[in-house]
Amino acid sequence: MKKTVKVYKLTDTEKQEEESLRYWKSKSIKAKIDAINQLRILYCQSKGLNPDEQRLQRVFKITQLPQG
Repeated sequence: MKKTVKVYKLTDTEKQEEESLRYWKSKSIKAKIDAINQLRILYCQSKGLNPDEQRLQRVFKITQLPQG
């Protein structure tokens, strides 16, 4: 992986966002998943968790509230 560092003015957030989107659009699905997995591993390590441990999934149920 080629490492690139770009320097922006703090006030130039729009240009930073455009560059970030352009960068991620140019990456393959595998590269994107690998990056997410690397972030997940770093997060688990920072919290003292084992990133390879099987965990329960959260289940969400979306319901519609009655009008009134």
